[in-house]
Amino acid sequence: MQKKWNFMDSNIKIRGELAASLQISETIAGVLLHRGITDPVAADEFLHSEKQSFENAFLLKGMTIAVKRIQSAIVQQEHITVYGDYDVDGITATALLVRTLKRLGASVDYYIPDRQAEGYGFNTEALKQLYDEGTKLLISVDCGISALEEVATVEGKIDIIITDHHLPGTELPKVLAIINPKQLDCKYPDKNLAGVGVAFKVCQALWKTIKNISFVEDLDIVTLGTVADIVPLLGENRLIVKRGLEELNHSKNIGIKALVQICNLSDKKIDTGHVGFMLAPRLNAAGRLDSALIGVELLLSEDENQVNNIAKQLDDENVKRQVVEKEILAKVEQLLTQIDITQEKVLLLSGENWHTGVIGIVASRIVEKYYKPVLIIGVHDGVGKGSCRSIRGFHMYEALFACQDLLEAFGGHAQAAGLTVKPANIPELRKRLNQLAAERLTEQDYIPVLDIEENLNVRDVNRVFLDELSCLEPYGMGNPRPTFACDNVELFDIRQIGKEGTHLRFKLTQDKVQATALAWNMGEEAERLKQVNTADIAFQPELNEWQGHVSIQLKTQAIRTYEKKSTDLDLFYEENSQPSSNCKESLPVQQFFTKIEGSVCVACQTAIRGLAIGDVANVIVEQNQVFICTQEKQKIGFLRAEIAQALINPIKQGLLYKAQIMAIHAAQDTMLVVHVLVFQYKLKNYDAAKYKNITMDEVRNVLTWAANGPALISDTLHNLQNNRNTLFIAEHTLQQESIQVYAAFQAINQHKLTIVVYPLRSFVNDSYHRLKMQMTKLDLTVYKGTGLLPIHERACLLEALYNQTIDLLLVTPEFLETHLSFLQAGKAIGFFVVAECQYLLQNDGHSFYKNMELFLRVLNKPLVLAVTKQVRSTELEHIKKCLFIETVLCGEHSVGNLQFIDNRNEKFKINYLKSILEKKEQMLIFVNSRQKAWEVASKLRSQYPNIAFYHAGLTDLWCDKIEQWFQTGKIQAIITTNSCSERFSLPNIRHVVQYELPFHKVSFQQHIEKAERDDEVGTVHVLFGEKDVSVNQLILAGRAPGRTTVGKVYLILKENKTAQGRVAMTCQQIAVTFNQRYHEMIAEFCVELCLLILEELNLIWRETLPEGDVISFQVQPEMKLDLMQAPSYAEGINEEADFNDFKHEIMNMSKNNVLTSINKPLYPDN
Repeated sequence: MQKKWNFMDSNIKIRGELAASLQISETIAGVLLHRGITDPVAADEFLHSEKQSFENAFLLKGMTIAVKRIQSAIVQQEHITVYGDYDVDGITATALLVRTLKRLGASVDYYIPDRQAEGYGFNTEALKQLYDEGTKLLISVDCGISALEEVATVEGKIDIIITDHHLPGTELPKVLAIINPKQLDCKYPDKNLAGVGVAFKVCQALWKTIKNISFVEDLDIVTLGTVADIVPLLGENRLIVKRGLEELNHSKNIGIKALVQICNLSDKKIDTGHVGFMLAPRLNAAGRLDSALIGVELLLSEDENQVNNIAKQLDDENVKRQVVEKEILAKVEQLLTQIDITQEKVLLLSGENWHTGVIGIVASRIVEKYYKPVLIIGVHDGVGKGSCRSIRGFHMYEALFACQDLLEAFGGHAQAAGLTVKPANIPELRKRLNQLAAERLTEQDYIPVLDIEENLNVRDVNRVFLDELSCLEPYGMGNPRPTFACDNVELFDIRQIGKEGTHLRFKLTQDKVQATALAWNMGEEAERLKQVNTADIAFQPELNEWQGHVSIQLKTQAIRTYEKKSTDLDLFYEENSQPSSNCKESLPVQQFFTKIEGSVCVACQTAIRGLAIGDVANVIVEQNQVFICTQEKQKIGFLRAEIAQALINPIKQGLLYKAQIMAIHAAQDTMLVVHVLVFQYKLKNYDAAKYKNITMDEVRNVLTWAANGPALISDTLHNLQNNRNTLFIAEHTLQQESIQVYAAFQAINQHKLTIVVYPLRSFVNDSYHRLKMQMTKLDLTVYKGTGLLPIHERACLLEALYNQTIDLLLVTPEFLETHLSFLQAGKAIGFFVVAECQYLLQNDGHSFYKNMELFLRVLNKPLVLAVTKQVRSTELEHIKKCLFIETVLCGEHSVGNLQFIDNRNEKFKINYLKSILEKKEQMLIFVNSRQKAWEVASKLRSQYPNIAFYHAGLTDLWCDKIEQWFQTGKIQAIITTNSCSERFSLPNIRHVVQYELPFHKVSFQQHIEKAERDDEVGTVHVLFGEKDVSVNQLILAGRAPGRTTVGKVYLILKENKTAQGRVAMTCQQIAVTFNQRYHEMIAEFCVELCLLILEELNLIWRETLPEGDVISFQVQPEMKLDLMQAPSYAEGINEEADFNDFKHEIMNMSKNNVLTSINKPLYPDN
């Protein structure tokens, strides 16, 4: 199956810095960034495991209680039973804990339920049986976290300790102790341990307590389970596996040695691939078809004859498993021939007595072959049990959640799940899932994506490169083996190898350098490749050892025929066929929100009373504690030990940190509590000599499309240079040119900050991408601030403000008001822009915009530019007074050259566009999303090839090319979003089509302006209708959660707080709980917005710690709060209100009135 090649991107500057600091190649640095590793210290530990150490086991919640009880059972010789699971994780966890307890002198045995007869986890009959047989203490491994009812049946009879790694529910079993790093209030830093990893931490804690030495035994066993359970091989899992593989290659465990021998691996260096595809499947086979007990015996036995027999038995069981798997796979393939696969969005197949132990493997095979979501259901005794596997873009658990009325039970996550269903409901389940997939997936989603790190030259793939690459091992989940590409290579000596010519071996050359490649399961491609000779290949480089000779081999993942693209536009569509949903850069975490501890003394409280929001305190180290001190060196408290630990060494090495005061409030005991943003202090080195002679014209020439602009822009810039506050009434393009040129001039010549205030956050987002693209040409930085800014990005913004690394800041008035004190503490503000200043005059909503006069006074009256497209004479004086305006400049305002074609509620929009394209005139088509831009362009392009799409997710290179193609007439039409519309200000645009309803009137005006470039007639086509209204209202509702939604989120937090009054839930966990509790879907970004609103209402406070966000509660006020006091909530309400006003106006206005408002906007009489 052909795959879409996705070349992963990374921040070039950060990649270079990381490579330099670690003395590694930029290629390796890029691989680290692609895995989310941006901090040099973390990267160094990742590359050199000898610098990493195991975490303290007693940080796991419940460990102290558990160890004390186990120690007592050992001393009293009470009988202990280890209750495991039948997969490799459960088998290895059971064996590990039993081995350790026996070494410590415990009376211990184990129990593993039968997969077919008993199913997963605790069951009531087994617990009663163990009680009857004398078990006093039961310790679970890899199971038990959801066994509320089963545990209740033996309450008071057996002491139970649960060790597990699965996600806990909102209610937990009532047992002696629970050890699970995913517990909401567990402080253990690594949340991704496998079940055997948690068992290993229990062994470490026991060993340390009883023997007072570190436990590093049996890492070979721990590695088997960790790799098999496909947990991320990052953090402590990486350390376990890296050390465990060394032990596995020289294992003293005779059971493992027998297993290695039966797999013919005795003379090979064992890696994660051998574990995952050879050792683990044999250990797993016992639990799939028969009893998993022999797997535990293999790892426990000291009898060589016995382990050899067990290894042979496991190998035989694995062969049987393969036979059963092939039989079911053949039946599934037969069923697939009876349906039209092209019409099925989800493949759901069921059969009588299909073995539940192998249907998950079969489902994975079908996904690999057809790349569609797959459900395989085996029906036994009138009950269907299924395994589900999915693809990118289709969240299997959410899909099952939407069908829960048809299911008896279900569970899982995005890519894999399990279910129980009545056979009678299977047809309806198939129908419902296909409907969901049709709504959520596009045709592009059914093309598998191959992630490629970087494009290399063949000469770069040498022994030195492979040696450096090896430091990234071991590979696995979270750290996949890197895939690279070489393009335009010449292929020769192409041969089919293996049974029936299944595989492919060939040689390739590029720039006279040769290499050998191997492609598994691609033998059928041989004849085709012999015809084309040249291709692009995606590969994983490896060393091939054969008869004592070692050579480099390119293990090929995909081959695509290299053909000269017919046009650059073809290449554009190929590289941009899947719109990016965001433009986030990978940035190192250098800041976090937290609370100051130890502020109870009189001296600290006195110092705190002298602080104000926005003040900046010093961060110092004394006696291995991190203290926060005022500028007068008065201590106001310290940071918690686990936070301080991460800062002590960097501070001792010379890095500076500061703490900015974010909130001060009284606790219930009237003591003042302080919340701060801790950040690395890096004052920007500003070279005043570098730009001191740059002129305004030179700035305009760098910003190419602003050069030699209209005289009106020159007049505006002249007024600003003479420090005259100016009101500029003109079309939006002229406004934007003036803003960006003077902002750049201020930043370069005077090292001052420009603030641009927009009445709505959608305006901020639209302008952000456009201005960021332009300012990059002068190496200037642009930030934005709205209520939708995630907490981590907000921390980055505040750090940048204090470190004076911001040149241009775009904000809403709500965000501005809540951050005024932080702006005062940062770079001097030299230029203040009030965009769409007509909003100052609105009577309803936008109360924050009306505070502009106050904002300017607080910020010491910086130079002001107010801009608008239209304003009445009667309103002019009010704007001038509020913004201290001295000069008013007015552009041409009577157009008269526009025609208006009113096709509101057009049903056949694509056909309508085709009718305009037949005119062979240039046109812009405006839509609201990147996905829609791509969809419309793709539908039209088969018939009209000279069409492109445009949005903020494209690279600067493609943006420049599309603009150039449009200017030269190479392309006739562009489907674009609003965020990029300003770049197309050309005189030859004859048609502007409003395909979807904009979110506000200003955008509508901006789009229309594109057809006003010359004296020729331009035509505005309006196609949107009531359906667009409904879609926009739904989107806006998600950005402005109501009181009920915010209240429900608050209740979930209250219900999940710990005894310390804290909550450690992610937005995803809150969303899942919300969906389960209220049977309503809520997006993660909406949860983030609810949390921000609760923060702004002083109901909660969030700490952004390395191990995850932690939420604390403030003192709840007695009176009912007004949500409009929360700026982020007000932003959403204002956006909704603005849209409703515009919607009512534009959907009810007559054609003539629309044309009049377009051609003759309201300008002052004088």
